[in-house]
Amino acid sequence: YKQLCITAKNYANECSDSDKQDEYVIRTLIRYFILIAGSSGMRVGELLQLEWNDVQLETVTSKGKEHTLAKIAVRAETSKVRKSRVLYCKGGEHFERLQKILKHDNGLIFSTDSITKITKRKLLYHFHKIIELANIKNSSTRTLVPYSLRHFAITQRIMSNVSLQAVASMCGTSVVQIERTYWHVNNEARLTS
Repeated sequence: YKQLCITAKNYANECSDSDKQDEYVIRTLIRYFILIAGSSGMRVGELLQLEWNDVQLETVTSKGKEHTLAKIAVRAETSKVRKSRVLYCKGGEHFERLQKILKHDNGLIFSTDSITKITKRKLLYHFHKIIELANIKNSSTRTLVPYSLRHFAITQRIMSNVSLQAVASMCGTSVVQIERTYWHVNNEARLTS
């Protein structure tokens, strides 16, 4: 994940010249999609429909250090399971930085004009380019897709000993589904705790 994030940043910055501004914005959108998906565990469709008014930033202090959390409201009409939920995730600063680059603070977040969401085709194209450039071990046999970031976020929470109920609630799924899909991670977390 770390290598993917570093590569995504470099991929966006390759186009930071003023004559490549449109490409820079798209690549930056994809970079922040990766960062936010990896920290929130949201589904791809939920992220693509996320609006600025669905996100509130909160500053918290932990162990003497300030962190910006994102409080994200997933609307029922944008959720796969048609139930609304609220989740907190690290990386609130990603939203702040993206907002400065996009220069809009209403409408869709993952959009160049706040009205039209980026297409899944464009997301996949750039995501696969970043995967290729990142030289991730066994990436060709692992079938890495943007949805893999949801799996990463869920796995990270389970490995951090967050309760399965809390993970399920945050990710808009059931404890049974978490247990069924991540049983091996849950067993590993139990053995290391």
